[in-house]
Amino acid sequence: MEANLNELNTDEIRGLEEAVTHALAVIRDKLMAKENGLTKLNLK
Repeated sequence: MEANLNELNTDEIRGLEEAVTHALAVIRDKLMAKENGLTKLNLK
């Protein structure tokens, strides 16, 4: 993976950073939704 990253230009690296940031935000939101769902179930 590192060798592949070394071959990317600056614009490609920025695009990859944006994609990874978006993916992490989606994962965070899904985890928060699950936690909120579990919290609601535990309050009943």
